[in-house]
Amino acid sequence: MLRFRPAAVAALALCLSLIVASPAAAGNYGGKIAAAADIAASPALAPAIADLKLHLSKMTSTPFEVVDQTAAPAVRLMIDPARRGGPVPDLDTFRIKGDDAALTISSGGPQGLSNGVYFYLEQLGVRWLMPGDDWIVTPRRADVTLTIDRTVTPSFAVRTYAGTGGFFSRRWSRNYAGSAAFRDATTDWKRRLRYGGSYQLGKAVGETFMADPKILPILEAHPDYLASVGGKSSPIYVTKSDGASGPNVTAKINAGNAEAVKLFCSWAIDRFRAARAGGDPATQRVMSVEPSDGFGYGDNAADLPGNGSGSDQSFFIANECAREVRKEFPGTSVILLAYAGHAEPPSFPLEPNVIVQVAPYAFQEVPPQKFIADWTRKANEMAIYDYWSIPDWARDEPSFNYLTLAERLRYWRASKIDGVAAETTFGLGAMGLGHYIAAHLMWDVDQDAGALIDDWFETAFGPARPPMRRMMDRWATSFTLTSLELGRTFQDLAEARRLAGADPAVGRRIDDFVAYAHYLRLRLELDGESDPAERTLKAHGIVQHLLDANGSMMMHTTRLVDLLARKYPTIYADFGATDRGLSGPGWLRVRPLDAADAERLLEDGLRRYPAQDVALRTYSGELQLAPSNGGFAPSPAMPVVGSIDFNLTVPAGRDRFRLSVSRRVASVITIFDTERREVDSRVVSKTPAGAPASDQELDFALDPGRYVVNIHPDGGRKAGYVTFRTEPGAAVTLRTFLSPKSAPSPRLYFFVPPGLKRLAIYYPLGVFEGVRGFNVFRPDGVPAPIDFQDGRRVLLIDVPHGADGKIWSLTRSVSPNEPFRMLNAPQAFSLSPNTLMIPRDAL
Repeated sequence: MLRFRPAAVAALALCLSLIVASPAAAGNYGGKIAAAADIAASPALAPAIADLKLHLSKMTSTPFEVVDQTAAPAVRLMIDPARRGGPVPDLDTFRIKGDDAALTISSGGPQGLSNGVYFYLEQLGVRWLMPGDDWIVTPRRADVTLTIDRTVTPSFAVRTYAGTGGFFSRRWSRNYAGSAAFRDATTDWKRRLRYGGSYQLGKAVGETFMADPKILPILEAHPDYLASVGGKSSPIYVTKSDGASGPNVTAKINAGNAEAVKLFCSWAIDRFRAARAGGDPATQRVMSVEPSDGFGYGDNAADLPGNGSGSDQSFFIANECAREVRKEFPGTSVILLAYAGHAEPPSFPLEPNVIVQVAPYAFQEVPPQKFIADWTRKANEMAIYDYWSIPDWARDEPSFNYLTLAERLRYWRASKIDGVAAETTFGLGAMGLGHYIAAHLMWDVDQDAGALIDDWFETAFGPARPPMRRMMDRWATSFTLTSLELGRTFQDLAEARRLAGADPAVGRRIDDFVAYAHYLRLRLELDGESDPAERTLKAHGIVQHLLDANGSMMMHTTRLVDLLARKYPTIYADFGATDRGLSGPGWLRVRPLDAADAERLLEDGLRRYPAQDVALRTYSGELQLAPSNGGFAPSPAMPVVGSIDFNLTVPAGRDRFRLSVSRRVASVITIFDTERREVDSRVVSKTPAGAPASDQELDFALDPGRYVVNIHPDGGRKAGYVTFRTEPGAAVTLRTFLSPKSAPSPRLYFFVPPGLKRLAIYYPLGVFEGVRGFNVFRPDGVPAPIDFQDGRRVLLIDVPHGADGKIWSLTRSVSPNEPFRMLNAPQAFSLSPNTLMIPRDAL
């Protein structure tokens, strides 16, 4: 990991199946890299050539040199004129052709050549496992020849991610040098993993339009160019929080005014011309027409295109711009998000050169599967904006499941999605492996993801692979910030450290994860502290550790500091910055962690969090009926906050499913098959004001099989809770859900697997003491004694002999903000004991 010092690199030889052993003597292509001078000097290619020279020299102990293009034998880098032409540049694709005599990498430009260089080095066994020198593995090889003839094109045309808040603290700006080092190492890593793309995804330009000094006088002369809200045109200027007047950057264009639309499109095309003239090939294909963030769309529906919705306004303008830009630049497109007030598909067709970047997994009013399916039917080309463990939500705790990433990416690709942008964390503890896996799968979505993950762990940790894999797989599938997890984590790291032996590179990688585990520990201890003064001290302690460990890049340092300082503003007095540089006594205490520090942190973690005799595990496999030890129970009413997905199994011999949903709010009920295809959808209307409360009965005709049922209230969580009831005997399996404090859950049935000795349940905010009657029941119906830990967030329950392998239950559960989790029993619940479906491996 990045230490801001030289690092030894382990010599672990690992070659992919594409390598074919040369029948001739070991070769090194004459120790030459042949590239024309103008190509070699390209800013997009020069870093790749430097890496190529470095690694080939290190592998073979033969100095490689960069020479003229005519040299032979050599590793040749060549621009292919056939790939340079055309209205849409092909930036990523490359051809790699090699034998014993020479290896040629050709592409339409420097970006493709750079991709080819790193592809070639990977075939030779070089690995850039995470940013920083300690995570680079270069094997020793006498022979670097490669017999291959292959054209390589990525599965996704755009592949990118960015950490929320960027690399630099808003308070510290560029004063903290650790931010620039973090940025540079991450930028290098992304290049080596071939992140990038053939075009740039969209970004909001509406704010830029509204703030443009050339546009403001035009709007002053034509205030009707802005959207009409409440019978008035949106104001051109507004008063800011500091009392000063400034442009109303969130205002929207009046889509019903042809001159206003023409002005915006002309302005966008002018910017597009300037960008194209700048020479960056990634700007040649796509022009953003994303409106300003937020709402404020016109509400004068009769004067607006289509049905007057925010979507129809935004996509009408996009269509107009798409027609205009392709007149001047054939083969180019416009792009905008499907998001917020313009999330749903418009009521009219889209131009063929409109790219829609969907954001289905947050801030939307329909289930993600339906959102994507609706847009797949409407759009000609799509990209996606997703949220992968962003620090503002996940606090850099593990929350990303890299084990299921291949399935998600294949689903996206099958849904016409061609570009991926993830808002995420730059912290490697939470996302380093996830970004590594994503980079490779986005180049070849059909490759064996399991083999890719195995290769990463084997290359990174060698003999220490088993405990590191066990720990990180557990994090990916079921991480909860508890003393139970920390006990297991420190034990895993201690075992890994022992197995690493005297291998210094593996030891340093494990030490990085020790630093990350200590951060998680500090977070847990902050959460468990009730005294305000002590909480402030602990928050300062987290900042101290983040800065000490910044060189590891395991945590997104600056974003986490900025987030903590919002709640604990004294952090900026201790760790501040002025125009003259860093200020505050805290900076004097900052000292980069070394191996002795990591050993001390690990030993202290083992003492403070000894492993308890509680197994932590998750379950998978097809759902099947649990062995029932209880009689039939009629389906009670189940209240839930916000959306809920539940599994439904329609058995052979049945052809219907009946569901009753309360009309407290309007809701949409959608049924999907196992391939995420929509099978049926119904709307539940809200009970009219003044009318008595009622439920709506729904009857779905369904073939026998497995389904996912989604109930989504209009307004999401803000709408309050919805109550539903299933028909008696329906095989319905609830997985994760939110239960309101004002309406605790009914009795829920779950399965305790055979051999389990202590049941563990996690409530993120603790069991609400204000809710009377919460209980966990053994199979015989007797309440089980509960050992509360971690501030009543962890519930430990002894499983008596003979009570395992049977159905238990709990009642009056409340979890209004985050769902409660089973830590070692299946996350599967039913409303009746004789209909409980559980994953196959729980048996």
